[in-house]
Amino acid sequence: MCCWLTYEDDAVYPLSYMAMTAGVLHQIVFGIFSGSFHVSGSDKSIDGFSIFVDHGWTKQPEVWHSMCVTWESALGAYKVYADGTLKEQGTGMHTGNPVPGGGTLVIGQDQDSLGGGFETFQAFKGKLAGVAIYARAITAAEVTTYSESCRLNAGNLFKWSDIGLGQLHGATVDVIQPATCP
Repeated sequence: MCCWLTYEDDAVYPLSYMAMTAGVLHQIVFGIFSGSFHVSGSDKSIDGFSIFVDHGWTKQPEVWHSMCVTWESALGAYKVYADGTLKEQGTGMHTGNPVPGGGTLVIGQDQDSLGGGFETFQAFKGKLAGVAIYARAITAAEVTTYSESCRLNAGNLFKWSDIGLGQLHGATVDVIQPATCP
């Protein structure tokens, strides 16, 4: 998953995904808290996971940043990038537990229940652009290309252009491109 963002608050959720399979609810949440990326997930059949990674940014509401998180199920190998720079990597995150399809992707909010349970204090405060979700862990070279080119049509599972213009759950959505790239 990659995205471009600006943010105005230190407790925001740019993206959440939930799916129900065989009666088990699966959740992945991407957040920003007090100078860190937060990636967490859970399902009711196994232990959840949660990592915090210092992104090194100073909160400036009009400064665009790129964020990428890669993960592959077999080893639970993950990498977290801020503005194209690898900030953390490891293994053992949700190992052997692929993300099920057919769920609900919510941009700009945490889901407390499948497709709902929204709370105002969990809403993303800032701007998002170029959300890209892949069916595989992208390479470091692909992360670099994304972070240097403001690619807004990337992603093979979901790309920013899939949203389009208009209304989503009562919020006005404008598909935008960051004014500047790093």
